[in-house]
Parts: sequence; C-alpha cells; structure tokens
Amino acid sequence: MEDGQLHWLWKSRSARDRSQPIGVVLGGLAGSIWFKQQKHLGRIVQALRDVLPTELADHLAIDGLRRNTLHLRVDSAAHRYELEMIKDSLLESLNEQINGLFIRDIRFTLGPLEGPWRSTQRTSAPADRYEN
Repeated sequence: MEDGQLHWLWKSRSARDRSQPIGVVLGGLAGSIWFKQQKHLGRIVQALRDVLPTELADHLAIDGLRRNTLHLRVDSAAHRYELEMIKDSLLESLNEQINGLFIRDIRFTLGPLEGPWRSTQRTSAPADRYEN
C-alpha cells in the first residue's frame, strides 16, 4: 500500500462509539459518592456515641457533612449551649477517633430530631420528659 492509501484509510476509519446514557454515568458517580457519605456518617455516629455522654447524645442528630463541616441538629437551646461549650474538645476527639476523615468545624442547629442519622435511639419525646 502506498502512503496516500494508508492516509486515506486512516482518515476514513470510523471512531468507536463509547457513548453511554447520562444516567449510567451519573448514576455510578452518585452511587459512589452516596456510599462514601453513608460510610462516613456511620463512623461519625459511632464516634459521637463514644465521645458524648448519653444524656447529651440523646438530644442530637446528624444533619449532614458538607465541605468538612459537621452539621448537627439539637432539640433544645440548653443542649445546644452545652454542646457549644465543649465544641473544641468534641472536634478534637472526633478527629482523633475517625481515621481518613477531617472535620474542620461543627455547626449546631435547633430543630426536631428526625431522619435516619440519629446519634442514639430515644425512648420518649422531649416534651414528655418534663410533664408532671
């Protein structure tokens, strides 16, 4: 074959079709991110159970982990104040216990404790505890 024929064959070859539906590509990516997030949150829940006293851990839930900031939901202002007082030592303890994850900051938000990432299971609602 001559160089001209080889050049023509090379230019006229068909490219392989490597396209995939966008759902397949993004589904795989989102699945791996979701799995890592769930793994980290599970380790954080266990570390919170180990570090915090039960009386305090019963009043918080994990709201999420975004940009190395742990967001915790607290059911009362009094418990939020207690957590703010021990925030630095809590942050240090969590970073020591959780390998492979660095938590830069902890943010506390007041709100109801709903969702799958409760730090511990509670036996009654907060309002029930104060009734006579």
